[in-house]
Parts: sequence; C-alpha cells; structure tokens
Amino acid sequence: MLALIDTGAAITVSSRGITDLIGVFKLQPSPVRSALGMAGIPVLLAGTARVHIQIGSIALDHLVYFTNGPCVPRQVDKYNIILGNDLLARLPPWHINYSRGSLSVGKETIPILTLDVPPRSLSPYPDVVTIRATATSVVPPRTETLVRCSAISPILLPLMMVTQASALSDKHLFIAPAVFYPERAVVLITNPTSRPEVVYERQQLGTAIPLTRDASGILMDSSSIDDSFREAPLDALPTIAVTDRDPTVTEPTLNVDLSQSDVTDDEKAQLRQVFIEYRDRISNSSYDLGSYTHTLVNIKTTVDTPPSRFRPPRIPVKFQRELDDHINKLLKAGRIVESDTPWVHNTVLVKKRDGSLRVCLDFRPLNDITVPEGATGKGSCGRQNSREEAEARGDAGGVCSLASIGVGEAVEPLAGPGESASKEEPLSETS
Repeated sequence: MLALIDTGAAITVSSRGITDLIGVFKLQPSPVRSALGMAGIPVLLAGTARVHIQIGSIALDHLVYFTNGPCVPRQVDKYNIILGNDLLARLPPWHINYSRGSLSVGKETIPILTLDVPPRSLSPYPDVVTIRATATSVVPPRTETLVRCSAISPILLPLMMVTQASALSDKHLFIAPAVFYPERAVVLITNPTSRPEVVYERQQLGTAIPLTRDASGILMDSSSIDDSFREAPLDALPTIAVTDRDPTVTEPTLNVDLSQSDVTDDEKAQLRQVFIEYRDRISNSSYDLGSYTHTLVNIKTTVDTPPSRFRPPRIPVKFQRELDDHINKLLKAGRIVESDTPWVHNTVLVKKRDGSLRVCLDFRPLNDITVPEGATGKGSCGRQNSREEAEARGDAGGVCSLASIGVGEAVEPLAGPGESASKEEPLSETS
C-alpha cells in the first residue's frame, strides 16, 4: 500500500473502497461529519476504524477516518492513504531525503516511489547506462511493440532495465522488464490506450545497470565485480535469457544409437566420431533444415490495403495439443516469429497421406489479391492479369516469401515429390 505524507493534514484519511482489502468490515461512527480538504472543499466522513499500520519495522494501531468517495487517486502508482499529523506525531523522529528519494523513520529507511529517472550522480548504482531509442517508432493502440535501443556502455555485460523515463509514463506507456546486451538492445513497449503514441529517435527510455552471474548461477548487479569481467569477450559472458537473443535452435546433442551395430567397440567409436564430424549434415528434427534467406521475394497485390482480419477457424479438441506443439517447435527453431502485421493469416492443420499433420497458413485471402508472375497468366484467384497491370499494382512489402496455401482446395505448393496434394484435407471445423 502506498501512502502520502501530508504535514498539512490533521487526521489520517483513506477511501471506504479499500476497507475490505485491509480487513475492515465495520466502521464506527465518526466524531466529526466532515473534514476540510484541499482548496477548502469539505469531505464527508463515513466512519472510523482502528487499522494496524506498519511502516518498515515500526507497527502501531491507529484511528483512520474513511470517506464515501474516492478521496485519493485510484491509479496503481498513486497513494492509497493520507498519513496526517495525528499518525506522524506517534512515529520516532523522521525526515525525508529528497535527493535520494527516501523516508527515514528512526533507523528505518524506506524508498519513495517515483517513476522519474534519477540523475546519474544520485543513482545508487555506480554503472548506470542510459537507454535511448535508435529510431522513431509508432506504438499502435492496445498493442505491444519491440523497439530497438542504443546503450552506450564500456561494459560488455548484460544490462537490466531499472527505471523508465517519466515521458513514457505521462503517455501511459510502460516497458516490460528486460535483460539485453548493449550492442543488441531491444525493449517491449506496451500502449494500453486507444490512440497511437510515438517514440522518437534518441528519446530517453530509461536506465539500466550491468548484471553478472555469481557462482551459484544467480543474476546479480555487477557493482561489486572486478574489472577483469569488464573487458571479457562476448562469448565468455554468462548464458542468460535475454530479449534480443537469436531464436534459432542451438545445436542439439547428437543422439545416435549404435548399440545394435554389428561392429567392434573401436569401430563404434570411429563411427560415432564420423557422425560428430558431419553433424551439420545430419537432421535431428523436422525443423532444423533452415530457412531460405538468399533473396527477398516481393508479393505484388491488386490493392494497397491489407485484407481485413478473419476469425480463426475451430480446431478439433483432439488436435489442439498437437497444433500447439507444432507452433512451439516452429517458434523455438526460428522458422516462424511472432508478428502483429495485418498480413498474417490463420493457422490450420492439414492431414498428409501418411496420417501425419502439417501446419499450414490459410493464404486464400492473400491469393485473391495476389498478382501472378509472368506476362499473362491465370493467377491463384482465377483471374487474368497482364504484366502491365501487374506493374501498376501495389506491393505487399514485408510479406514473408511463403508458398500460397489454399485451404479447402488443392494445396499443391506444399506437396512434395510423390505426394498427391488433393488428398490433403484441412482439419479445421466450420462454424
């Protein structure tokens, strides 16, 4: 619970709306009907109750006055109760250190909540790093956006965000907790409002401190580490979960069973060594074959605006777990990435001839507006388009170069050699 210390208040006041939260279920009549609030406005009092209040290690029972209306702000970063002189007089000697943002009561020191970035000279961390946006970004309403940042730091250790700039808080934006390396800094900014907000280039987003890992593997701030770590190469840094790490799958342990091989132990050792030597040519799973990254394929469309969003199809319950497993594997392998682009389409499962399932994308809406390749030909949407018409159309820039998949029709682009695409049927239910 957050409190406002008000030396101009004679009594301690809170809203009746939090009585259940603090264990007060019955109010006693107030000796006074109202109190004079800010700007001389009278505030009606609903009653009183004795509340157990603990400030640091100091605990006492005190009479609190409650109001019917919200006499204090409701935001989570504001106060819930006003501590008046009647309570402050019962405390040991206390004082407020504005430069350090702390309240000292007797031997107790309590930090004061603030969303402002503290000056570097007053920061409790010796190696505070300023985090700034590297480019201007627009955060759409009610969405989360990854924003690339710059962190000028002579220390090559991972950084942890500790504060965010008040300019973001004023716009009701907030940054998710993040750990990243200085040269690959990325933060996730959430905009819960109904209007887009702009984060400008070189705008200060907050501050971060260096982290290191102790002998037990626990992350800790690096204020006490020796200088030998500060110039350590990047490969020697601790392996931790960071927000900007490459999502591709790390090289798995080679799992080759040679127990049934009719060879000697020496030959088994030689054979295993061959497998290890050529492990980059041996597939261990369905998702380690890599992705095509040679050239970027531009998909030309007949319209400039993306198609409207579609309701996801119903997946049978018995296949839902398998679909989740496929998607998680694809994410882990880096074959797909999370995106909020309007060009994204629904995910469906298609049953192959051997009974296994394949994850596909329903690209029928995109097929309907795609300009086909060639001078004159029939497109996937069934219309005739000329080269001149194709050149005059828009371009779906940034669309991933995936094969067009039409669910409910032949999915020929996905059919491999010897497979009959017409035998593949989607496993989605229609409403």
